[in-house]
Amino acid sequence: LPTKTPMLTNTPVQAAPSPSNTAAAAAAPVKPPPAWWGHVVFHEDGTRYHRIGPFEIWLTRRSGEWHVAHRCGENAIDDSVIVDVDISAAGGPAVPTSGATELQFALPIEANAVRFWPHLADRAVVFSPLRTLVLPPGGRVTLYATSPLWIEITTAASSRRLLELPLWRPSDTWFGDPTDGELCYSSRLLAVRDASELLRLQHRAVTPLEIANDHHDPLVIERISVPVRSLSLFRDSVGQLWTEPVRMVHESGAALATVTRSGAAPREAFGAERVASPRDALGLRFNARVFFGLFGDEGNQ
Repeated sequence: LPTKTPMLTNTPVQAAPSPSNTAAAAAAPVKPPPAWWGHVVFHEDGTRYHRIGPFEIWLTRRSGEWHVAHRCGENAIDDSVIVDVDISAAGGPAVPTSGATELQFALPIEANAVRFWPHLADRAVVFSPLRTLVLPPGGRVTLYATSPLWIEITTAASSRRLLELPLWRPSDTWFGDPTDGELCYSSRLLAVRDASELLRLQHRAVTPLEIANDHHDPLVIERISVPVRSLSLFRDSVGQLWTEPVRMVHESGAALATVTRSGAAPREAFGAERVASPRDALGLRFNARVFFGLFGDEGNQ
């Protein structure tokens, strides 16, 4: 984690610039938007509002307890970000009376701050390329995909976890055969070959996928299962969140592929700093079930 936890300020956050922006904008120095995570300090009976893409959350501090209300909209590519609005002082969206999940936490009276922090998903995420991609023997390809982030909320003083929520809840999908697969998340956004085609969203992280076919048969790439639980999270100099690159090698007819992660930010993430460590420490090289969906039907095995 960074050596200092940022303090959130009442600032609307703009989207990180895309490589497809105009030449004039690209020539100017790019200042990264403020991070949407960090410490939030409350006065008693105060309510703070935060919006991160489609996700909205209201936190209210009472004497010895906290009230939390949260909801998620239907637009997965909403990139609106507003952090730390004091509703009682500055106005803003009122705590909803319906359509939101409400929770109450019993905490010490002196607890006056919480910490927001981003994490990658708690399961593997399955992506599809724009079109079925055939990789000949000896072939190499790099795809780019984005996966939704989770927000962890802890007490600032003792780091007690209050809750962890997805900023966008992807749908469930089963990856693998019926008797020997795993429950994953399914991404609604496609994997692309050109990083400039990606939607750069504050509530999603970009993963470069380097795929190698070292088998004697062509590979039919239809679905890709990415073990994001085993990846680190980084933020680059313009505010975009990235994971480390993932290299997947198809070497034989086995059910598992060799997966290698670098442990460092990708070369595309200029000036990147580490934000979060992997949920699962599996090492830099491991085997994972990316084979069934990644390399097409069982006839490719």
